[in-house]
Amino acid sequence: MHSEIELTREVEAIQIPSGDTVVLPAGTKVIITQSLGGSYTVATEHGLARISARNADALGIEKREGGGGAQADVLTGPELEAAIWEQLKGVFDPEIPVNIVDLGLVYGCEVSEEEGETVVDVKMTLTAPGCGMGPTIAADAQGKILQLQGIAKARVELVWDPAWNQAMISEVGRMLLGMVEGAAVGCLVRRRPSCGGGAGGGRRRRGGAGRRPGGGRTARACGQRS
Repeated sequence: MHSEIELTREVEAIQIPSGDTVVLPAGTKVIITQSLGGSYTVATEHGLARISARNADALGIEKREGGGGAQADVLTGPELEAAIWEQLKGVFDPEIPVNIVDLGLVYGCEVSEEEGETVVDVKMTLTAPGCGMGPTIAADAQGKILQLQGIAKARVELVWDPAWNQAMISEVGRMLLGMVEGAAVGCLVRRRPSCGGGAGGGRRRRGGAGRRPGGGRTARACGQRS
């Protein structure tokens, strides 16, 4: 990583931080700056972009076979809830090397039954409301959850209350960022003009996001694994 690579073919990528889809031509010189959560953040002469794992061959990286490491058995109850949080720990902001759980971006999740099927609802936020990567990160989270056997549907909702702040980062996240009295993430985040450092107060909502209105379904909050 951090050595220049020439793309072997044309490849679709997501521009950071706008979230726009772009096409990088064959021969484009890039540098991989981050490879977490099954995707690659690359630096080009026009800025940062994210390349998905399915296009890893364009970077000269062999595609991984298999289903991404999700379990094959159908889990229920606390085991399923724990597995959901573990899957969410495989989702990353493309510019910050800490997963969305340890960044404090996941406010809660809920497992419920709808017409006999298992459904998961997640409420999460971003370091700043203007970040164009929000839908992409949410889709990543949804995809990770759906890798678990027995889950029929996963809904990931972006919310802004309470506003994210650095106090929400877990101890593990702080260690990974090398934070000293909350000084690091602002530097990482402020590099993005539209994803500038998160601010605002409010207490973090741990555990469940609460019962969603409507409908006669049985729901339980996912208990977060620390």
